[in-house]
Amino acid sequence: AYFRFAQAGGLARLPNNLQVFTRDLEHIRDRCKEKGITLPIVVTIDECDVLAEQRSCFQQLRNLVQHLDGYMFAIAGTGKLLEGMDDVYSPVSRQFTKIQLGPFTEEKDTLDSIRKPLVNLEARFAEQSDDVIDQQMLAMTVSQLIHSLEASRMVEEVHKWTTGRPYDIRLLSQVMFKRLQDGSATTMELSSQCMETP
Repeated sequence: AYFRFAQAGGLARLPNNLQVFTRDLEHIRDRCKEKGITLPIVVTIDECDVLAEQRSCFQQLRNLVQHLDGYMFAIAGTGKLLEGMDDVYSPVSRQFTKIQLGPFTEEKDTLDSIRKPLVNLEARFAEQSDDVIDQQMLAMTVSQLIHSLEASRMVEEVHKWTTGRPYDIRLLSQVMFKRLQDGSATTMELSSQCMETP
């Protein structure tokens, strides 16, 4: 809630008073300790490229990381963020371990990326259904779908078309699954209609 996008310019901002923000995080940490929740608390901040445009945010983030016990910060962004961290305040980059993620190099990773949401979907529906017959039918249907993915060339085609980029794989998988759900396709398949879907 504290990181928000400003209406003008879409830039991320921290609260005006960093002390208030720090105090709130300390309060949350202390409440977690009281309830027996294991520390550290991980704060994940995505799409932090906007921080590259806000020099003061880097400094504030560095101060939080250095002085706030019981927290780990995971920030995600593109190379633009990493450049901004190194260019603006070099001490900030020493506070973080940089993990650069690239595209999948192997088709098995693409298959896992397509299969995992289906397996999760199967588990979620199985938990929600009281009918044992429905649970078994769903498990069989998802299992057949997963097996058909492993046996088809679709994964190879998706991997080539997306060049292994996880975001594109996930997006294309969602489109293919939606087409299967709405009856536009009989199985998850890569087709020209998938490419045309906005």
